[in-house]
Amino acid sequence: VDGVREVAPSLVEELIPGQVKLGFLQQVLANLLNERVPVRDMVSILESVGDHIAASQNPDFISEKVREGLGRALVRDLVDENGALAVITLDHRIEQLFMEALQQYGETGGIFLPPEQAERFQVSLRAEVERVSLRGHQPTLLVASSIRLVLKRYCEVFLTGLTVLAFSEVPVGTEVNALGMVSLDD
Repeated sequence: VDGVREVAPSLVEELIPGQVKLGFLQQVLANLLNERVPVRDMVSILESVGDHIAASQNPDFISEKVREGLGRALVRDLVDENGALAVITLDHRIEQLFMEALQQYGETGGIFLPPEQAERFQVSLRAEVERVSLRGHQPTLLVASSIRLVLKRYCEVFLTGLTVLAFSEVPVGTEVNALGMVSLDD
């Protein structure tokens, strides 16, 4: 924060400690770092926090909004030499399943899927991740913004290191190549 104060003093004065407590900002930064999101651009991070803090005091929500603002930094290491992003997508039924679970269990609670569907989802996702990896690409799951965080947390239990991006985090103009789709079908 002191470094930002030197280059953008009015931004820091406006936000800290009035609108944003340092502990809250630390939670947001910890969320970003847990997913290997670069936090060097503190000016952009603080601007994004300031833009969205009135909407919610939930550090998970604010972290998701900051991620959207850092889209270019998020995909920088994921695009190929032509600037294209290779992704795995979800069948619409799986997205719907997670959206319904999110509504039932809430944003910060755990997501519980029926055992048979959970097993089929996990098997299908593992197979697509392996297939994409064998083709020489970083496995990246591209999903709706509303389910990105809960899906990331759900997947870390059985598939660590999977990058989960929201559509809203992909910069406009980025070519997206869907290399696979996770489905509940056999």
